[in-house]
Amino acid sequence: MSSAPPFGYGVLRPGDAGSRFNILSFLIQQALGRVSTMKVVKVNAVTADPNGGPPTVDVQPLVNQLDGQGNATPHGTIFGIPVWRMQAGATAIILDPVIGDIGLLICADRDISAVKAAKAAANPGSLRRFDPADGVYLGAILGASPTTSVQFSGTTLTIKGDVHVTGTVIAGFGGADQVNLQTHKQSGVSTGGSVSGPPVAGT
Repeated sequence: MSSAPPFGYGVLRPGDAGSRFNILSFLIQQALGRVSTMKVVKVNAVTADPNGGPPTVDVQPLVNQLDGQGNATPHGTIFGIPVWRMQAGATAIILDPVIGDIGLLICADRDISAVKAAKAAANPGSLRRFDPADGVYLGAILGASPTTSVQFSGTTLTIKGDVHVTGTVIAGFGGADQVNLQTHKQSGVSTGGSVSGPPVAGT
C-alpha cells in the first residue's frame, strides 16, 4: 500500500494546521526530512587512487524522491565519495567496489571535505550537515552469489577461486615444523617417478 498523501493535499495535510502542536510537529518532520543518515546507492563509477589508497566512487541513491502528490523523481549522481577499506597502518584487505555494486552510503554529520583534502584535522568546509556529499561508501549489499570468496566458519577457512601469492609465505604445521612454501626442501627425494617424503621442518 502506498504511503503517499491523498491527492490534492500535498505534504501539508488538513489536520497539520489544526493546533499549535500539529504545526510544530509538521515543521519538525519537514526539518528531519532534510537529514541524511544512510542511503542505499548504486556505484556508477570507480576512480582509483594514484597512490594506491582506497578509490572514490560516484553513486546514485536508489530510493526515489517523492513530492506531495506522490510523484517520483530519481536522485542525481553524488561524486567523489571515499570508499571504506579494512586497513590498519600499511596493512589492508583490499576489496574495492566495481560499477554496478549496490551498497551503503553513510552520511557524516558535518562537512568532511577539508579533512579529505588534508588527511588531518581541519575545520568543516562549510556549514552543511548530514549531507550525502559528505558520505562514505561502506560496501556492497544485495549482491549476487560470489564466484570468488574467503569464508570463515567456526574453525574452518574456505577459499574459493584461484590463489595468487606474492612475497614470502610461511605454512605452519604446528610449533617449529613450519615451512616456507617458496623455498622449502622435501625429504626422500630421488630422480624418477617416486613420491617425495614430507617437508623438512624449518626450511
